[in-house]
Amino acid sequence: MGYPFGTLYKMALVTGQRRGEVAGMKWSEITNEGWKLPGERAKKGKGHLVPLSSLAREILDGTPQIGELFFRSRTDTSLSGWSKAAKRLQKLCGPMEAWHLHDLRRTMATHMRSLGIDRLIVSKLLNHSEAGVTKIYDR
Repeated sequence: MGYPFGTLYKMALVTGQRRGEVAGMKWSEITNEGWKLPGERAKKGKGHLVPLSSLAREILDGTPQIGELFFRSRTDTSLSGWSKAAKRLQKLCGPMEAWHLHDLRRTMATHMRSLGIDRLIVSKLLNHSEAGVTKIYDR
């Protein structure tokens, strides 16, 4: 899948952030330090700094800046067509069990834990308010 949904799925996977947070990403939020996710778009109003890996930076660098939103429709407005994009991905991937975009967060958390990264660190990356919640993501 190409832009915008293919790119959005990749960014969601490599950052572990929520669908709405990634979908609302603005170019002005990207700094040398990472992605400064503002509280007004984060769950429970708790903004945070999302570190951007070299893969995340590569995704950013491969997308031309047109308007303020990183993921946009034909105008500089939020994306629509989530169900259609999910069906398209399902068709491209072939038969698979039911999945949700939120599963990309679980995948990121699970793989980080399999690399030996402490659950507290993963919890902070997911912007969870308590480390116990992250246990559900660690499959």
